Amino acid sequence: MLSGPQDRLNAIVEINAGAGGTESQDWRRCCSACTRATASGRDGKSSSGTSSPAKKRASRTPPSFARGDHSYGWLKAEWAVHRLVRISPFDANARRHTSFASVFVYPEVDEDIEIDINPSDVRIDTFRASGRGGPESQQDGFAIRMTHVPRAS
Repeated sequence: MLSGPQDRLNAIVEINAGAGGTESQDWRRCCSACTRATASGRDGKSSSGTSSPAKKRASRTPPSFARGDHSYGWLKAEWAVHRLVRISPFDANARRHTSFASVFVYPEVDEDIEIDINPSDVRIDTFRASGRGGPESQQDGFAIRMTHVPRAS
């Protein structure tokens, strides 16, 4: 346990509400609080990204950062879609609601990482963009797709 190559690193946590409206927003906040408690309970620190009050009910929030000894190792098991079934405190008829929240956990890597891609391993496709056009949209457009296709050496 905690012996993976990235387990010792800090963690970046992203929690998004799924289908379910206010219920899922509340469930996302609960998942976020649990993640913060896990991070800070292990002598670590947790901080959230900035969010404006207008986006308080948004289904996506800025990522949180968990810093401390083996933060990624402890939190990586939370990477999943979490489901909650409960009698809704927001429903006057006291009906049962199912809420979803997705939790993504990434290791925070060093800035000095170097990625070397051979230009001959990149395929570039260009094509004309399609669409109905009209005065509200760009009528001349091109699409470019770059695909990494490593060659066998």
